[in-house]
Amino acid sequence: MNQLMNNFHFSESDVLLLLKQLLLEKVSGTSVVPVDEAENVLLSLLYTMNHAEAGNQQLSAAAAFEQGKLQLKKHLARAEGLYQEVLQTRTPLPVESYQNLLQDFSEFFVSYDMEYGAHQTGALWIDYQLAFPLDDQQLKGVDFVEAFLAALLWENNFCKAFSASCLLELFQAYERQVKVDYQTDINNIYERVFFQAFGKQLIGRDFTNTLLFSNAEIDELLEKAHQINHHHQEKFFKEMLCRLELSDSVYYRKSLGNFLYKLDNNTAKDQKSLFILKKEPASLFIANEGLLMESFTEVVTQAAVLKSTDKVAFLIESFVSIYDYLDFFELELLSEKEYELLFKSLQLEMIAVLIKFSAQRDEWEEIVKLEDFMRLEFKEPWKIDFYNYLNSLKADTRKRVDDHLKQLELPSLDFQ
Repeated sequence: MNQLMNNFHFSESDVLLLLKQLLLEKVSGTSVVPVDEAENVLLSLLYTMNHAEAGNQQLSAAAAFEQGKLQLKKHLARAEGLYQEVLQTRTPLPVESYQNLLQDFSEFFVSYDMEYGAHQTGALWIDYQLAFPLDDQQLKGVDFVEAFLAALLWENNFCKAFSASCLLELFQAYERQVKVDYQTDINNIYERVFFQAFGKQLIGRDFTNTLLFSNAEIDELLEKAHQINHHHQEKFFKEMLCRLELSDSVYYRKSLGNFLYKLDNNTAKDQKSLFILKKEPASLFIANEGLLMESFTEVVTQAAVLKSTDKVAFLIESFVSIYDYLDFFELELLSEKEYELLFKSLQLEMIAVLIKFSAQRDEWEEIVKLEDFMRLEFKEPWKIDFYNYLNSLKADTRKRVDDHLKQLELPSLDFQ
């Protein structure tokens, strides 16, 4: 209240007299007002009067209150305008705290009490965080709401630059990676999207179709990030905004600073956890448990009546795991040419997995390149055919297989 007295000519008793009038209006004739309710109305009164034109010594307490309400109405109108823009740019992800927040804001504009609770936010309940949380001790009432919506609009506009399918893919991958339900547990959408987009920009990768990183891209990013000076950081940042057709802003620059800070102040393992990775085909190939016995038997039965090319295509389409292939190979149902055709049809990532699983479990760690595998001896017919296929590969293909072997992460469980 002392600051208020310094800004205006009226006295503290004038404010208390105005408070009394407001309380009489609020309680409608009753002479008893709870202390906490009186304190709340006083805080509302002071909040409103502080929005009056400072330095105008001619204003009475009542006039300052009325002028403050006029200013609050302007803030409220701006907040409503921001809210409409936020709705127009809302992120389509089914994140409960985010979608509930947008609904709660609509209730704020209905419940906001400018007369007796101007410093409060009415029915608004915020369970969703901004990338840069606001200080609710410094900002109250409609000031807080206006600032929150302005920040949320920056976040929405950034996310809106990406398709709904791109965002959905990102957060479904986040769910797998962090082992949480993104719809109920995530507390901010924008920061994840910004980190992925700027990280992709730093290594010159397209991020309009997918925001996910491969393991190789993450390694490249972490190596390159520490080598880029301020001038190049600025260049990449502006290029990213240009590609997204977004204007430069203090908000996005704060995100840039946050990105660089977290990369500089985390261990390599923690740095990698800042980003969301795509589940590599090889990872899926290993992680999937394979078909149930009934489904596996059905695939084997149908494949038996197909010709070589159709048979191989059918098997690749039907099998979801390395374990499906290993079980099938044990049945020895393919000819030498069919094995060759199947191996040629598999992606090199899958070939790398098959190389590891063709060896004994205790030999896995020793096989870091194709040459290591070629030193082994095999008796099973399919492994001999696989060995012959690998032996026929050209030098550049062998190198690519070596690269996949180096990146391959194997499960910790024993496999026999």
